[in-house]
Amino acid sequence: MKIRVRDVTESPEEVEFEEPTSELNPTLSSGPAPDFLCASPAKVRLTHYSAGRDLFFDGAIEAPLRGRCARCLEDYGVAISAKFQFLVVPAGSSLGDAGEEEDVEVTVYDGEEVDLTPLVREQILLSLPTTPLCRESCRGLCARCGANLNREDCGCPADEGDPRMAIFRTLRVDR
Repeated sequence: MKIRVRDVTESPEEVEFEEPTSELNPTLSSGPAPDFLCASPAKVRLTHYSAGRDLFFDGAIEAPLRGRCARCLEDYGVAISAKFQFLVVPAGSSLGDAGEEEDVEVTVYDGEEVDLTPLVREQILLSLPTTPLCRESCRGLCARCGANLNREDCGCPADEGDPRMAIFRTLRVDR
């Protein structure tokens, strides 16, 4: 979404819109196995206002995604929810102390419009979990037969552990 600079006034104004996310899918699937895919547009709610030529954006993003669990390889739905704050300043202006605030990202605009699309997409990417899991208690796949342990116990013998440590299992310790 693009917002005209002259439409951002000193009094805060709230805007809601849907941001297409399908263009993120090539980025998300560029690795050997895609962990996430965007299922539908992201819902963005933001408040914007200006102070001089500096523009302030404060908002939240909600985006439904499809994920592939790193343990069991099953597909599952996940909802990304992120809050953001941006300070957008004109190109060539000095940032001064504005960049020192911890939770506010500072970026620049050039021209009469501010394109929020790259900023929204960046927030979605930053909100993705580092390890996609269908649920925290996912048991994954059996290392021997490949059975999904969430659905069934496979019957494979229990792992004896590292064979190099077998000698230590024979030790007896008196307590």
